[in-house]
Amino acid sequence: MAQQPGEPRLDRRTLLEKTGATTVAGAMVALAGCGGGGGNGDGSPEDGTDEREGTPAEDLERIDSLNFVTWTQSQKPGYFEQTRMMQSEFEELGIPSELIPQQFPQPYTNTLFETREYDMLMLGMEGAAYRLDPSFYLNTVLHSSNAETGGWNISGFEHDELDQLSEEQQRLIDQEERQSVVYDIQRIQKDQQAWTVYQSPNLASGFNSDNLEHPGEENTVPGEGFSSPFTLTTIETTEGGELDYGKVLTSIDSFNPLQADSADDIQFIEPFYDTLTKIGPSGRAENWLASDVTVEDDTTVVVTLKDGVTFHDGEPVTAEDVAFSYRFQQENKAPYVATYLEPMSEVTAGDGEVTFSLSEPYAPWSTLTMGQVPILPRHVWENVTEENDISNPANYENKPPIGSGPFEFSRHRDGSLLEMTAVDDHPFAPNIDTFRYRLYGNKSTAQQALLNGDIDVLDQLPSTLRGGVRDQSGLTLNFQTQHGLRTLLHNERRGMPFTDPAFRRALSYLIPRQRIVNQVYDGEATRGGSIIAQGNEFWHNPEVSPNTYDPEQARTILEEAGYAWDDDGRLMYPTDGSN
Repeated sequence: MAQQPGEPRLDRRTLLEKTGATTVAGAMVALAGCGGGGGNGDGSPEDGTDEREGTPAEDLERIDSLNFVTWTQSQKPGYFEQTRMMQSEFEELGIPSELIPQQFPQPYTNTLFETREYDMLMLGMEGAAYRLDPSFYLNTVLHSSNAETGGWNISGFEHDELDQLSEEQQRLIDQEERQSVVYDIQRIQKDQQAWTVYQSPNLASGFNSDNLEHPGEENTVPGEGFSSPFTLTTIETTEGGELDYGKVLTSIDSFNPLQADSADDIQFIEPFYDTLTKIGPSGRAENWLASDVTVEDDTTVVVTLKDGVTFHDGEPVTAEDVAFSYRFQQENKAPYVATYLEPMSEVTAGDGEVTFSLSEPYAPWSTLTMGQVPILPRHVWENVTEENDISNPANYENKPPIGSGPFEFSRHRDGSLLEMTAVDDHPFAPNIDTFRYRLYGNKSTAQQALLNGDIDVLDQLPSTLRGGVRDQSGLTLNFQTQHGLRTLLHNERRGMPFTDPAFRRALSYLIPRQRIVNQVYDGEATRGGSIIAQGNEFWHNPEVSPNTYDPEQARTILEEAGYAWDDDGRLMYPTDGSN
C-alpha cells in the first residue's frame, strides 16, 4: 500500500547521512542526479549513484492498483485515450491502475486543488499568454510553497535546489541571466520528473478563409489562436468588416475586472481595457498603452504613456488613472492580478508618466503585471461603492464596461452573444468594424456553426472535428505551435513509490509519446519533456529532450533502484524510500 498523507517522510538528518551530503540540496543532487536532460540519456544520473540493487524481500511492498484520474471520454476523448494508452503500458510492467474519469470543471478541479484524491493524474494545460513567462511553471507550479490546498503545486513536489533557483529567476531583471537559470530549472524538472511532460499539441483553428485573411505568425501570440489583441486588431475581412468568433461557454459571468478570476473571464473583458504592455507574438512584453518603459534600477520602473488616448466616454487617459488603477486593484485584491501586484510598494503619477517602486526585484513585472493589470477610469471607479450602494467594488455590475481598449461595448445577450465595435482613434485601431463572441454549449455545435457560416473562427478544434472543416470549401484548418502541455502527475503526498524520482523516471519511458502524436493528434503535436514547451522559444531549454518510449529502460531503472516483481509480475517497491 502506498504511504498515506501524514505518515513519516524521510527526515533531513537521515537524508544527509545516507548521501554524505552537507546540505539538503546537495543530498537531493546525490540521490537523484540533477544532471542536464536526464544524465546519461538512459534515465540514470550521470554519476551512477542511483543504484540500490538487492533490496531484501522483507523491505519490499507489493504495489496496489493505482487511482488514475483523467477526463471523461465524452468531454475530452483525446485525453481519455491518452490515459488509456498509458494505463496499458504501466500494466505491462506490473503497475495496475483504475481509470477514474472526471468531468471538468467539477469534480476534476476540486480533485486538483482541494481533495488531492489521486495516485496519478493526467493534466492538460492550455497555452494562455501569461504562461509564456517562466514564472508560472517554475514558481507558481513547482515551488514547494505552493503545495498547500488551493496551490498550483498539485503533485506536492519538493526540491530545495529547485526552490532556490525558482526564487532567483523571479529576481533577475537581466533576461539573459534569467534565461540561464530557467534552463537549469528545466534540467532539474526533467531529471526529477516533477511533472512528466509528454506532449505539446499544436493549436488547431478553423476559419472562414473566404472572409478572413490569416494575420500571419507576426501578429499571432503562441497559444492564443485568433483571440489575442494583436490578432484582433490586425486581422482583415474581405467584406462587411464583421468578425464572428465561436466560443464554447454557457455564459459570461462578469464584466468587472475586480471580479474576474479566470482566463475565460479576462478574454471577454480584455478588448475593452488597455494594459501598459501586452505579451506579444515573440512571447515577451511589448509596449501597448506605454510608449516607453525604463528600468531605472532593479526596483524602479518608469513608464511613459502614449499621448491622446481616451476612455470610451471621451475622458482622457492620464497618469493619475494608471496610478489609481494599480493602487485600487492592489488594495481590493482583484483576484486575477493580486499576485502580480504584491511586489509593488508605491506608485506615483507625474506628467504623462508613472513610476513604480517595488519592494524587491521582480522579473515578471513587465509581462505579468504591466501586461495583465487593466487600466480603469478613475472617475468611474473611485466612488463606485458609494454611488451604487454596494459594499465591495467587486459587486459592481460594470455594464457597459468603460475602458480605453481597441473595442467598445455594444450589446450582450447572456448565454449567446457579446458584441463590440472598433475604436477608430485607438493607437492599435482594429481593421474590422464589429467583433462578436458567439457562445455554444459544446464543441460539436460550435463546429456546425462554422460549417454553416454562422461564425468565422473556432479555436481549439479537437482531431475528431477537424475533418469536416478540412473538407469544406471556403474553410481553412490552421495549426499553430503553442506552449500548452499534456503531463502525467504523481501524488507525492502519498509517499512511496511516488516520491521516488526513479519510479517517476521509469514511468516516463513507458509513455508512447510518438504513438499519441500519431493516433490522438494526427501528427499535429510535439513530444514533450520540459515543463517549458518548445513553442516558448526564448525560455525553452533545447537540451532538455523528451524520453523515448523504452519499456526495457524503464525496467532497468526500477531494478537498479531496488524494485522487484512478484510471481504474478506485480511490481514490488522499496518501503524505506531511501532512493
